[in-house]
Amino acid sequence: MSFLVWRILKSWLPIDSLLHRKGIHFASKCQCCRNVESLNHVFLTNQIAIQVWDHYARIFGIRKQIFTHIHLVFKAWSLTVSDKGHIRRLIPVLILWSLWVARNKAKHGEQRYSFHGIVQRINRCLAITIPSGIMQFKHWKGDLGVAALFNVQPLKPRPRKPMKLLWINPPSGHYKLNIDGAFKDAWGGLGGIIRDAQGCIVMVVAFCLPASSALDSELLAAYHIIDWCVIRGFTDLRVETDSLLLSQMLHTGKAHWLRQNMVVQVNSFLQVSRSELTHIWREQNQAADYVS
Repeated sequence: MSFLVWRILKSWLPIDSLLHRKGIHFASKCQCCRNVESLNHVFLTNQIAIQVWDHYARIFGIRKQIFTHIHLVFKAWSLTVSDKGHIRRLIPVLILWSLWVARNKAKHGEQRYSFHGIVQRINRCLAITIPSGIMQFKHWKGDLGVAALFNVQPLKPRPRKPMKLLWINPPSGHYKLNIDGAFKDAWGGLGGIIRDAQGCIVMVVAFCLPASSALDSELLAAYHIIDWCVIRGFTDLRVETDSLLLSQMLHTGKAHWLRQNMVVQVNSFLQVSRSELTHIWREQNQAADYVS
């Protein structure tokens, strides 16, 4: 739609009068009357276009007038609101687009050019502005009564179902390692906690290293703590992290070139120790978060 408006403002549309100027001569006739088809006539001054503009001007309380140039249309509608995303800034665009669609359908014999057909097309577009995500209810500020005319209603918030999040014990004979990384002032706090099948703490690891970001801290925690566990003979570990980015990097094996070598090494540590890494919610990783 915005591209159409740009072409209208630049007079770059295949309107009969514009084609005549370029040396392409043929009989010209408007789709709703006997006048020659020109840019202003199609979008502003033919009888049906005037009715459409008046119809929406009356609904939104815009002073009735016959416009002589497209620029004046946008000026008249935009002066009534200050918000850039307001519905009143969209209405002229919808009207111009619907007039152009109706003109083309009538010219090529698909549909009769009519006031009611154009209005129905505009109303359908207005009705889906919120469900489609194009606009929000706040963009109808000051025109909430008008919104009801077009069956525009605020989206009902989706009911949120509470989740019970608990730390889950590893299978019998296995250990679970929860890791986490914190970042502040170019330093990464790395923390890990190992627990057995009964949930008893076997070992806690915590130290600091230079880091450049929160993700680097998470990756450093995985690298150093899993390596630390492998050296001490821990195998079949259930490793958990609350960093979704870290989990995705390790599972895909793809990362920024500065991190790629470390990602490969972490995956080799997991493979050698027959361990697996999974992503969990932060609430399930609070112990490691506290340690880091």
